[in-house]
Amino acid sequence: MKNISRNLFLICLIPLVALSTIGFASGHWYDSVNVNTVITTANLGNPCIEIQKVLQGSFTNTCNGKDTAIPTDKIAISACFPTKFKMTINVTNCGTSVLTDVIVKDTIGPNLTYINYTMTKGSCSWFNHTTAINTVEQNCPIYQDGTAYHDLTWDIGTLNPGQNATFVIWVCTVCNSHGIYAPTGTSLQFNAGATVVANSILKTLSATTAGITIKVDANNCGSGIILTKLPYSTPWAMSN
Repeated sequence: MKNISRNLFLICLIPLVALSTIGFASGHWYDSVNVNTVITTANLGNPCIEIQKVLQGSFTNTCNGKDTAIPTDKIAISACFPTKFKMTINVTNCGTSVLTDVIVKDTIGPNLTYINYTMTKGSCSWFNHTTAINTVEQNCPIYQDGTAYHDLTWDIGTLNPGQNATFVIWVCTVCNSHGIYAPTGTSLQFNAGATVVANSILKTLSATTAGITIKVDANNCGSGIILTKLPYSTPWAMSN
C-alpha cells in the first residue's frame, strides 16, 4: 500500500515540476531586452571653394624706373624701363568638408612677364611660351614682339574648412612691337581669369575668376595714367 501511495505521489509530482520549468522558461522567452547603443553616421559636409584675383597697383617710379614702396596709378611709357605690378590670387575653402588636390591654373600676359612670386602653401610650376627674347633689363626680359605668355600651375594640395591660401606674383610690362615698355593701345590685359579645381568626398569643384584688364591713358609723354581704380579686385568666384 505504501508503494502504491509513493508511486502516485511521484506521478503527480513530475508533471508539476515539468510545468514549473516550462513556465519559468516561457516567462523568460517573452522578456524584453533593452539594448542601449549610439548609431553614428558620416558627416560629408558641404563642399565649397572660392577664388579671387587682386591687382594692387603699379610699384614703379615712372620718372626714373626705380621701385616704389607705395603703389601708384601711373605706368611708364618708355624705351628705357618697364613698369612693375603686384598681383595676388586668393583661394579659400568656404565649405565644411576637407578639399584635396586643390590646383590653380592661370596665364600671365601677353605684354607682361613675371619677375618673382611667393605662396603661403603648396608648390608651383611655370610653362613659358615666348618669342624673341633679346636681353634682360631691370630683372624684366625684353620681348620685341610683345608676345609673352606664362602658364602658372599652383598645386595647393589640401585645404581644410575655412583655410586660405595666397599666391603673390610680381609682373612687369615687356617691350612691345614698337620698342616701348607700354601697351600698344589703351588697355593692358593681365590675365583672362584664374581657375581653381578641387576634390571633395562628394564631388569635384571648379571656379574661374573674371579677367583683369586695366584702362590706360597713354597720351602723356613718358608716363601714362591708369584709369582703372587700383587696387582692383575681381568678384569672388565660387563653386559648391
